Amino acid sequence: MPAMSVTDVTSTVTELTLEQARKLFDDRCREELGVSGAEFIARLQANDIPAEWSADAVSRLEFLLPLAR
Repeated sequence: MPAMSVTDVTSTVTELTLEQARKLFDDRCREELGVSGAEFIARLQANDIPAEWSADAVSRLEFLLPLAR
């Protein structure tokens, strides 16, 4: 298999304010699980994850936790 290379890469980085980051996290929690970001964090900290919550959704939201802090 021939070596692959990328010669034309365009990248865009958008910096978020703390307020924007928290809103993004809250919006994702509402979309994924139907709960606020604050409720998601509280349940996660209490180890009270409902069985009906998708493990994939929880994992995706855990990855976004730094946006909420």
